[in-house]
Amino acid sequence: MLEEWTTKGINYARRYFVPMNPNTINQERVRGYFTRAVTSWRGESPETRAMWNAAVRGRPLTGLNYYLAQYIKYLSSHNGQDPATPFLPPGQQQS
Repeated sequence: MLEEWTTKGINYARRYFVPMNPNTINQERVRGYFTRAVTSWRGESPETRAMWNAAVRGRPLTGLNYYLAQYIKYLSSHNGQDPATPFLPPGQQQS
């Protein structure tokens, strides 16, 4: 069976596989980080979200995708401590 989809104008295809669900301690930690990142995104102002969307303009991902990746990376490198709010794209200054 083949999966096919298009995202931001780019076509993708791959063989379908049944995903594994390891339920390891590390996997549960990452799932928790992901949940916290999504919750944080939902709490960001429209202005902050616009900054994340502008940061990926011309790239094949959304501001949400970039935000989640950077937020989870921050959590992973800071022992799960949440960043200051608003959480801004790299290179942006807190005002």
